[in-house]
Amino acid sequence: MSKRKLDLEAARREREAVLQGRSQLVSETAREILADTETDVPQKIQVRRIRRSPYQPRVSFKLASLEKLANNIRETNGLRQPIEVRPIDHPDFDFELLDGERRLQTFEKVLEWDEIDAFVRACDDHTAVVLATLANLQREDLSDYELARGVRTLLDSGAAESQRRAGAMIGCDEKA
Repeated sequence: MSKRKLDLEAARREREAVLQGRSQLVSETAREILADTETDVPQKIQVRRIRRSPYQPRVSFKLASLEKLANNIRETNGLRQPIEVRPIDHPDFDFELLDGERRLQTFEKVLEWDEIDAFVRACDDHTAVVLATLANLQREDLSDYELARGVRTLLDSGAAESQRRAGAMIGCDEKA
């Protein structure tokens, strides 16, 4: 069985556990949203209830870039691609961001909108590390520092057993 299929099956089992109320790992709000939807249907999530990913390798976003995205969102009357979050157990947050930091910052800092469309994905910490890190490391506009932080995260989390494997995961040529 492929690694991706195993990850999807693990996420499906975790989601079922949440829906059956056996998991104490997520807040009531997150549990209600998971119960109301399949994970392939975006939900309206309050921006203030989303925690930034601690695995985010990107450290800077240019305001001009956020403003350009905000204009695009206004013109098209919303997001074309919802962000991805996972439910978490935290006193101040119901969700943790997996993918969409730039979109979330745009909603929060430029548009100042209260809610954002999000896919809710039930996943464990290891899967969250891989999803959040890889979603950002495959960008072309990363600084060398951000790239190195992301590779270090993959190594430290055990998602990659070597620098060579981490490079292959993010599509980096050995010579790069």
